[in-house]
Amino acid sequence: RVIFKGDNMGYFAPCGYVSSKYYDANQSEMVRSFTGGFLTTCGLDNVGEVCEIDGITYPLHGRISNQPAKHCYWSENDDDYTIHAIISQAALFMDKMELVREIHIGKKNNTIEIKDQIQNKGDKESACMFMYHMNMGYPLLSEHAQLQINSCDVRPRNEYAREHISTWKEISEPGSMTEEACYYHSFEEKGVAKIYNPDIKKGVEISFDPESLPCFTEWKMMGKYDYVLDWNPETVIQTAVKRLIKVVSL
Repeated sequence: RVIFKGDNMGYFAPCGYVSSKYYDANQSEMVRSFTGGFLTTCGLDNVGEVCEIDGITYPLHGRISNQPAKHCYWSENDDDYTIHAIISQAALFMDKMELVREIHIGKKNNTIEIKDQIQNKGDKESACMFMYHMNMGYPLLSEHAQLQINSCDVRPRNEYAREHISTWKEISEPGSMTEEACYYHSFEEKGVAKIYNPDIKKGVEISFDPESLPCFTEWKMMGKYDYVLDWNPETVIQTAVKRLIKVVSL
């Protein structure tokens, strides 16, 4: 959860908090334990739909968000608090990956900075997919919210999104859409996405490096009971992963 001065900034799914021991990787069963929150980490082997390649099934959005941290602690200095965590995604005869995460929370300003290292602990090359699944919800998200993304190009995912592409930066009221709308954004410089709601006089801005996170997806669902806006900076690494650092500032 991200709460700023009493107001919720993220989206909380109907299933609520669900222990990782109830995670089911079969088809779309993952959404029964998808809490959402302000950030869900997706990967390390998949960030999209369920798929099968060479006889191996890759679950929706991967497994890393349902892996408990094997080591977690916090520290502080004059400028910020830092949460440290190590999460493994490894199995016998399979890839042996590790996510080393730091979450820096500013004491002097309203910022959160995430620094990640993805490490290949095995003895063979491993491909990797990684996505920050950021979810905005009520009351930050409403029909009065203002959305800005400094992209140079916007492409729709399907025909439904194409029909509504003129409204990609508009937030409508709950129940105004019957289907999800997904758009792919391209950037020429630093990626920045902003949302501000004048009703609560609060907003969120994220920034990221499009060279290390070259794919950015905007996902909107304006349903009556599924009301959410997602920002998804992501990357795909097709060769050996030894040390990959990601920084996302909020």
